[in-house]
Amino acid sequence: FVNSNGHIIPKPFGTDYELEPGKVYTLTHDRDLYIDYLLEDKDFEFPSTYYLNDKDHKFINKTIDTFNKTEKMTTGILLSGMKGSGKTLMAKKIAKESGLPIIVVDSKMSSDDIEPFFAKITDDVCVIFDEIDTGISGEVSNMVAKKMYALSKINQIIAITHLPTLCAMADVNFKVSKATNDNITETMIEKLDKEDNIKEIARLTGVISYSTT
Repeated sequence: FVNSNGHIIPKPFGTDYELEPGKVYTLTHDRDLYIDYLLEDKDFEFPSTYYLNDKDHKFINKTIDTFNKTEKMTTGILLSGMKGSGKTLMAKKIAKESGLPIIVVDSKMSSDDIEPFFAKITDDVCVIFDEIDTGISGEVSNMVAKKMYALSKINQIIAITHLPTLCAMADVNFKVSKATNDNITETMIEKLDKEDNIKEIARLTGVISYSTT
């Protein structure tokens, strides 16, 4: 048996397992057993040819440096932009460059299950939420945003979203866009300052006019 916060429960079967740096895992949920667990997943697949400019490399390095310099070894970034603009590609690139174990959260995971799971993890990990806003709005989106904010105090969070409520809760927001010139497609990423952040959140909400006061 093991004692967990005063609850004496049978000790689970299995062997010790250390998360491997750079390895990709998927966090999922077993509805029958009602347990959350990680599955070893295949490595990220990148396009055979893609281009990162100096600004992209600086962004990736700054994100990782910020994580390494924080007292609790945590940081969070939010990538927003049009569909197909390269947000997922950038998130995967940052995750691989971090050298941390990478956890991709299954879109079917409940927000109520995610926070307790990560609260038990003591290892430094990089967590990716891809299209976490799919199929939600209103009060549910507010709840998800609050859960993600709480998680960002425990682990490094990279979230890819089109939802303004999530953007509003982020420590830092980046806008991702894509342009094609002379048959070369380039993905651009831009860190948003306070005013641009308000403009982008207003755009995502469909607001035409806004005020910074």
